[in-house]
Amino acid sequence: MKKYIYIGTISLFAILAFVVGIQTKELNNYKNRLAQTESSLRAYAQENSTLKGSNREFQLTIDDLNNSNDSLMIKLNDTRKQLKVKDKEIKRLGYIASTAHKSDTIRLRDTLFRDAKVNIDTTITDKDGWYKCDVGLYYPNKVKIAPTFKSEKSIIASLKKETVGPPKKCWLARLFQKKQNVVTVDVVENNPFIVSDKKRFIEIVK
Repeated sequence: MKKYIYIGTISLFAILAFVVGIQTKELNNYKNRLAQTESSLRAYAQENSTLKGSNREFQLTIDDLNNSNDSLMIKLNDTRKQLKVKDKEIKRLGYIASTAHKSDTIRLRDTLFRDAKVNIDTTITDKDGWYKCDVGLYYPNKVKIAPTFKSEKSIIASLKKETVGPPKKCWLARLFQKKQNVVTVDVVENNPFIVSDKKRFIEIVK
């Protein structure tokens, strides 16, 4: 009889330990999710504040990214899909929007417009709104131009495993070939009038 009591007691403790382990794991998951949510909320708050000197990093899961209704998140997710970056390969996503504007006035010594009524303001722009140029013509010799360019860059950093050295031709040999983690950074400029001349990214390995 005592034997069965011992077995029952041990079984009960084993079940309780198993349940406690599951609950502890779920609790830790909830804590991590809460920390990610709080970090993202602070990032949103700073993004919408007047402090533009620095930015907080959002912390999202893959499910958060794929189910997000945020327009920027959707744009970034679409870009990385176009680059064929898989969910498990995503390391970091980034987005930079900026505007370049310059105004210049040209005054000629000679009279450019004979009609004193010349006072023309017009705007030249492309159909997608990436570029516009305000042009002003004023009697007698004044021309004003003010071009504006919008830039939108999506930055996709992905992590992939590649073989050290050229991959072996035989697939069986490739299975035992040493591999290393390689970070690839793709910068996609959406403005068709802007060409990125030089890009450099450095990862410090510790």
